[in-house]
Amino acid sequence: MKLFSTAALQKALARKEESKEKKHTILLVDDEIHNVSTLRDLLSDQYNILTANDGQEALDFIQGNRNSQEIHLIISDQRMPRMSGVEFFCESLKLIPKAKRILLTGFSDVNAIIDSINKGQIYKFILKPFDRHDLLSTVHRALETYDLEVRNDLLLRELRESLAQQKALTQASERFVPFDLLALLQKDSITEVSLGDNVKTEMAVMFSDIRGFTRISETMTPSENFSFVNSYLNRISPIIREHKGFIIKYLGDGMMAVFPQSVEDTVDAGIEKLRMVQHYNIDRKEGDYAPLEIGIGINYGPMMLGMVGDSGRMQGDVLSDAVNLAARLEGLTKRYGVSYIVSHSVIENLKDPTRYHFRALGKAFVRGRGSSVLIYEIFDADPSALFEQKLKTKDDFETGIQHFMTEDFREAARAFQNVLKQFPDDRASNYFKQLSLNKQAIQAAKIPSSR
Repeated sequence: MKLFSTAALQKALARKEESKEKKHTILLVDDEIHNVSTLRDLLSDQYNILTANDGQEALDFIQGNRNSQEIHLIISDQRMPRMSGVEFFCESLKLIPKAKRILLTGFSDVNAIIDSINKGQIYKFILKPFDRHDLLSTVHRALETYDLEVRNDLLLRELRESLAQQKALTQASERFVPFDLLALLQKDSITEVSLGDNVKTEMAVMFSDIRGFTRISETMTPSENFSFVNSYLNRISPIIREHKGFIIKYLGDGMMAVFPQSVEDTVDAGIEKLRMVQHYNIDRKEGDYAPLEIGIGINYGPMMLGMVGDSGRMQGDVLSDAVNLAARLEGLTKRYGVSYIVSHSVIENLKDPTRYHFRALGKAFVRGRGSSVLIYEIFDADPSALFEQKLKTKDDFETGIQHFMTEDFREAARAFQNVLKQFPDDRASNYFKQLSLNKQAIQAAKIPSSR
């Protein structure tokens, strides 16, 4: 005879939902009516009680009731028809894993079930006949353990959610203030940054932008302009990070980046950027778009890195004469018809300059400086045919530069002409040849030359 039908079990669980006094629900599973009645009388004053005749009936109820997860403790006899208590616990564990389990067993069954206790995750087994106070105490401790585990699970879930939110916030903030900048300022979080925080250091700085961007943008709508710029920046920005640098700020179609660890990182990043643009131009050609040209300028020297702005809005920046020079070098790439110019400071701080291919461009006077600076073109990223031509004519080109620097403009023009005979498309040689001829004409006219 069944103690309760499945419908009765469901009604009992529904009554538990309506109860405001009894916090926990216990499922009693035993095929002996006397044992169930004894346990129910003992526990019903403090707990909501559900009962089942055997393990299979209890499993059917658990599987068919959406509120079965609110069963907090199961007390089951070991010896029952259809399945043992341990077997029932193993199956019920798959359905309500959080519930605690107490097994009632006779002394003769102990050795047989000890090896199976872990399988069913049994909280404790109690020998029959049981002591009423011992059972009540065991039930109380089991439910305390259940509540503690539930609280811990909740706290762990909240902690994970909090950590996930914090991670998302950190990742979002790094898009505006790079973590590398915080590290240089010796700050662990963006919340620690204050206006005026700064640090003095020596490192390499890079400026780059797209040649003729104004002309390109005139053919596009504002929306197309944004799409184009972001498409370009999405390609070159990761290159900075891959070479241990970070972007201080975007400058429309260009950017300013610093490389705290080594000059080689900066030079390698510039080479990789130019190669990326070559691949990008292949895609643009397939879309019937004009190819892009970019200019890159790099300098190395002391600089102040920190937070500028006002109390309501601030950003990271790098300030120094070395930074200004890098910006000017990027601008000179237009004048000389090259893609990549670095200062003498960059070359002399390379651990192994022979890793790279470069040619001297002489001394340049840049706006805002009272003295000239030695500059070089790095041409490792040039397409193979262009690279070979520059390598082949390097000696003649640098001979022309030497003559130009000593104001022997006749010999300078002759040397650059020799380069152009072999390499007609060398824009730098053409620039210096024309400049040498102009300087030579000024000398011949005995007109004082101006810089």
